[in-house]
Amino acid sequence: MTFELKELTQTDQADFKADGRMRAYLSMKRAFKKRASESGVTIKSLAKAIDRDKGQVSRILSGRSNGVTLDTLVLITSALGFRLSFDATPVEDMRKRNRNVAPSNCQNVVPLKLKDSPPGVVVYVTGATKANTDGVYTKYTETRK
Repeated sequence: MTFELKELTQTDQADFKADGRMRAYLSMKRAFKKRASESGVTIKSLAKAIDRDKGQVSRILSGRSNGVTLDTLVLITSALGFRLSFDATPVEDMRKRNRNVAPSNCQNVVPLKLKDSPPGVVVYVTGATKANTDGVYTKYTETRK
């Protein structure tokens, strides 16, 4: 199989960035949960260890902070005794459930977002056209340039 470099649309770019941010966030969150359950690390003690405001650390760990930098993610995970690792996995080798992009071969794909979700986080649903989400998800209609 030969790889062909293709221009990414703005939507593709946003989706891949959101996927990367989510993966990094989940890694950091798992590290915190592990240390909290094993060693009693708290948000307050972590904030003190990295010389940051407790509120800022709380927002970061809850996913409510916009624009968390890679430096901050590395700082938090390092303070918790972890090292972030990155691998580049070919998208075509990933199982569809592990992607944050809508499969190109599906019809009637409906993009949804969690109510009050961080910018760029989108869930794609196909199949049922009138799924009842009890207001947890809303139809994603933001236009991108």
